[in-house]
Amino acid sequence: MPRVIQFVRVFWTLIGFTFPVVVSSIGFLVLYNNLDSGLLILLLLMGFNICLLIIAGKLATNATLLNSFKLGVICVIAISSTFVLLEEAFPLILPTDYAQASRFVKLPQQDQNYRDFKPDMIFDQSEKISTESTEAPSFFSDDITWHKPGRAYVYFGYDPNQNFRYLNRVKWNETGYFDHDYSVIKPADVYRVIVIGDSYVESIQVPLKSTFHKLTEDAANMSGFTLNNKRYEIIALGNSGFGQRENLDVLRTQGLKYDPDLVIVTLSGNDFCDDDPVLKRESILSGGSVTPLVRGVANHGYFALAFIIKRIDDVQRNRIKISPELLQWSGEDVPIIENAWRRSLDHLRAQRDICQDRGVTFLVLYIGCEIEVMNQIDPREAIASLKAMGGPHKTMDWDISKSIRRVRDYCQEFNINFACMLGPLSSSQKDTGNKVFADHYSFFGHEVVAKALTCFLGEFTVLGETLKDAIDTCFQQ
Repeated sequence: MPRVIQFVRVFWTLIGFTFPVVVSSIGFLVLYNNLDSGLLILLLLMGFNICLLIIAGKLATNATLLNSFKLGVICVIAISSTFVLLEEAFPLILPTDYAQASRFVKLPQQDQNYRDFKPDMIFDQSEKISTESTEAPSFFSDDITWHKPGRAYVYFGYDPNQNFRYLNRVKWNETGYFDHDYSVIKPADVYRVIVIGDSYVESIQVPLKSTFHKLTEDAANMSGFTLNNKRYEIIALGNSGFGQRENLDVLRTQGLKYDPDLVIVTLSGNDFCDDDPVLKRESILSGGSVTPLVRGVANHGYFALAFIIKRIDDVQRNRIKISPELLQWSGEDVPIIENAWRRSLDHLRAQRDICQDRGVTFLVLYIGCEIEVMNQIDPREAIASLKAMGGPHKTMDWDISKSIRRVRDYCQEFNINFACMLGPLSSSQKDTGNKVFADHYSFFGHEVVAKALTCFLGEFTVLGETLKDAIDTCFQQ
């Protein structure tokens, strides 16, 4: 009997203590995702727990439960108070470190370097506006939200071919993407194409009318291509930082709503990192960027916490000798890289299966990257550029064609329709001398991709070529 009584006491102690802690933790996460003020979140939690403390004192009858409950509430209040004091003291005790941490949340529009940016051209959504003014454009605003329907974002860019600096004002559509608004219900006279992918599909680096998907849509509808008198709609669902796991979710929850005839999923050389949390974090650190966790807590005003996490990140950054994105081209197989690539490709196969079950044509489009295009044009220069990074890069055996072989072999094994942009991109850059990459695709790069896709649509949907023949004709495999 004493053991039973002891067990009951322990049980009530755990219940009493964990209840306020768990409720407060859930409340914090909900508030964190819906409020920008971290101080307000902490004050709300403290107020809530003070109310719990008052109510518990009046209602509770079980002494064991009451005491443990009070202990849990007091712990939450103490932790919240400590964070408030820490954040308030941080700028006073360590002003230099506070200034460094506060830069994590500074929007480009708030940064003096960007305010001093003198653009040669301004693009307001799709319109080009010449400017000789040295004043900041009128659409500078602190009220900017990423992928928020109807809101704005400003991209600062440079075109290497025409040698001009520009500002591109992005306006997210009603679903939060950089594209026109399209009805979910497909008109009877429309052949609908959905393009799903990461920042290359998002394409905020150029005006909307200059993105490859809009160039393709316009060219296909103007070139006389017809499919039973249907016009083309090409809808872009691009999210920067997304890998194939997220693309699969976008296809299921958003893409299929549009009743597509053709789904094109782009595959980027960094998707395997985006699909693996460990590799993604290492990739961000090796590139010198601030991790999403640091940026997130700093955005809420937790500068002391952001500074601490940043210091921990810096320690790990110094231990990373080679970026995981580069390790994909190691001559020797690296197990964690190979496994991550396989998972990403399996997500692609799952997307193909979903489309196949619904009678929707599915195509994987490998978009390539600058070093892969360089390798197509001059393999020696490409290898030299990697070795020039020094350290272990200098002695490593590099195989820059490795990733495209991975993808091609996998697609052949599982009978997945596959097209590669490396041929059109490299031949266009070699023939014209124009660079197809800037930050992402350059203006010229978008034109090259659009030309290949327009050719593909014509060969496949109008001339009745098989999908494989259309790919071979237009993508120079």
